Amino acid sequence: GGFFTNGDRVWNVADLVLVSISVVDSAALELSSRPTIVRMLRMLRLGRSARTIRMLRFMPFLYKLRFLVLACINSFSALFWALVVLSLMTYMFSIVFVNSLASHVDQAAEDN
Repeated sequence: GGFFTNGDRVWNVADLVLVSISVVDSAALELSSRPTIVRMLRMLRLGRSARTIRMLRFMPFLYKLRFLVLACINSFSALFWALVVLSLMTYMFSIVFVNSLASHVDQAAEDN
């Protein structure tokens, strides 16, 4: 009777939630012949992913992993602008390179 009261109660609740979601997901797959059911199934899968991620918050030994994931998410805007700058630099270099190559080819054609 101590399934939800012993030292592993957090894991037991996590198992219960995941099994419940899997049962609902399996039932929805059986009923997926209608388009509205397919849409509901997608929402359930999205909800399952969100619940799994949310459960990571309650597990203190995964704090470092959570910190890394949040750091990656928060660095996306800086990464975007870094990629924009790199793309612009590559574009400018390619223009200079093509112009230099074109003038070299023109000079080589005049010499022959």
